[in-house]
Amino acid sequence: MNYLAAEAQKSKARAANYGLNSTTITNADFFSFLAANRDERFDVVVGNPPFIRYQNFPKERRELAISMMQEMGLNPNKLTNI
Repeated sequence: MNYLAAEAQKSKARAANYGLNSTTITNADFFSFLAANRDERFDVVVGNPPFIRYQNFPKERRELAISMMQEMGLNPNKLTNI
């Protein structure tokens, strides 16, 4: 199990200990998750997004992110970071 999956498991255990719904805790790429769940609605999203320069943002994910931003009326450029 990788580090991020292990941290998600810890979060699920903590939520369950407090009687919270832990089934909605997900370890996933934000943009891919959002694209696959466009019709879902959430009360909160918690994450730790890193600063990634445009040039280092993997092309596949970058294209998805830019497409989503443009759909929202934003105009990202090469100075945009994740």
